[in-house]
Amino acid sequence: MRSPSAHPPPGTAGVAASGEDGFVTAEWMVGMALLVVPTLLVVALLPGWASRHEAAAVAAREGARAAATAVDVATARTAAEQAVVAVLDGRGIPPGEATVTVHLPPGTSLPRDGEVRVRVVLPTSPVTLPGGGTVEGPSVMGDHIRVLDPHRGR
Repeated sequence: MRSPSAHPPPGTAGVAASGEDGFVTAEWMVGMALLVVPTLLVVALLPGWASRHEAAAVAAREGARAAATAVDVATARTAAEQAVVAVLDGRGIPPGEATVTVHLPPGTSLPRDGEVRVRVVLPTSPVTLPGGGTVEGPSVMGDHIRVLDPHRGR
């Protein structure tokens, strides 16, 4: 047989023993603000960042390919920059946004055993935060190294 104290008093079922009631709405709002909204923000931005990263990688690859087919350093630098501009124009990205760095072997002619390296850095669009502020987006980079053909003519 149970003692009378084992049963809660009538009308108190489901109430915490300490007398505190929970407030689910506030906890739910905080959970949404701290977990769900930032996750949705990042998921919404990823496709734009990925497309810019892919554009930078393709531009760097095509710039290095164009530079590797040139016979001298001046022509290689010009060919690389023109190839990068052509790729970015084709993707609807203003070439003025890109930072293009072309690394070539020293000297005036390209050696047969050298390599060329092209790096393209693109900024991404600023991130607008739910509170109303904006944060600078990350930069994405494409980098490509092309070994010069040792059997090519000069």
